[in-house]
Amino acid sequence: MRITPPQACKAAYLNASEHKLRIEELPLEEALGPVSFALLCHRDRYKSFEVEPYNERNVLCFGAGPLAGARLYGYHRLIFAARSPLWNGFFISSMGGAALPLYHAGVDYVAVEGKSEDYLIAALKGAEDGSIESRFQAINEQDLMDIFQGYKNERGGYALQQYTYDQFNELYRDEERYIDFRIITVGPAALNTNFGSICSTVIRNGTFRVGVDDWAGRGGMGSLIAQAHRTVAIAYGGTYAGKTFTENIKDIKVVNKIFEEEFNEKYTDYVIRSGTKYRYDPHVKSAGTFGVNMSVLGEWLLSFNWQSVNLSESERKALYALVKDHYLKQFNEEIVEPRTFATCGEPCPLTCKKIYHEHKKDYEPYEALGPNSGIFDQRAAEKAVKEVEVMGFDAIEFGNVSSWVLECIHKGLLRKEEIGLKDDVAFDPQTYKIEFSH
Repeated sequence: MRITPPQACKAAYLNASEHKLRIEELPLEEALGPVSFALLCHRDRYKSFEVEPYNERNVLCFGAGPLAGARLYGYHRLIFAARSPLWNGFFISSMGGAALPLYHAGVDYVAVEGKSEDYLIAALKGAEDGSIESRFQAINEQDLMDIFQGYKNERGGYALQQYTYDQFNELYRDEERYIDFRIITVGPAALNTNFGSICSTVIRNGTFRVGVDDWAGRGGMGSLIAQAHRTVAIAYGGTYAGKTFTENIKDIKVVNKIFEEEFNEKYTDYVIRSGTKYRYDPHVKSAGTFGVNMSVLGEWLLSFNWQSVNLSESERKALYALVKDHYLKQFNEEIVEPRTFATCGEPCPLTCKKIYHEHKKDYEPYEALGPNSGIFDQRAAEKAVKEVEVMGFDAIEFGNVSSWVLECIHKGLLRKEEIGLKDDVAFDPQTYKIEFSH
């Protein structure tokens, strides 16, 4: 294609020790995107490979690529990269839609450096002229834990989002309206484990869209920012829209013209056709990663900490019947039929987020904390997933850990009393009943 991005990018260094923001202009060839910027920081500047993962030199980097700001879907995923405290090596995690407000903050990349004495909450706001305002608030550990325990009817990372909103939302008001902004936070798991994640809920017109949240879950990036930098929340947004391209791909008419020349199809039509699974797949009469994967995998769906791979074909089919006739049926009746779909914050036609009340249902967390943990009922899975998300764990990682613990108890390698359980564990796939989900 003939699109040329800007030849320079802007990086913001958020110093948690000094509560300051430093801005640097970088040539694009030095940092083409958020991953190359993170590699520049870790390999050449901070040399994080020389220290332990929770050292403050292990800067948490996040940002978007050079086409952010265009009318191209998927280019506003917020990409996180650093040395993972879970895997120990350089790792990448991402969060859907959360980079669009970063673009409006006038920043391509952010690196969190240093370590705050108390826990830190930061806010960045970009103006139309490209200037950036920053604010900081320190919070002691007890106050932070009190917020996690409960704040305005929310708990955990959701409560911290609400608290951060209350402290800084006026920064993102433009006369009578709210400008585009987002808040990323951690939960209590980030303070105490190595697989805490980073969460963000879509904010529209100054209001949280309940259930429309997204996660940078892989790699323990929440644990890194909380323990290495003692930073627990960052708000960002603004009114900047000054990036230019050789062709005005901010205009959907221009984008459509390019795609019609290249693919003989309008851009939106091309995306909808290519993203059938995420929007709605008429072949399986379901939608999203949960609906389509659960429909297609059939008897090969993993369950009971992967014990299902050792079962006979008839046993696997009997277990899948619990999914098809109950777990998947609930999803289709409650979400697909009424079309309670939403986006991650991207201006995208796929509406891949499948919402039931406050629950966003993707395949991986609802499989890991679903059939793989011996749960084949949506109400039981919702309780499990929501509690794990409130704590700020990566739900996929937690689900695989919990299923392993449950199998250990089932096989006598652990006693329930050793980990504080009162109830017996029903984790035998050959004698399982649907009510055991709860």
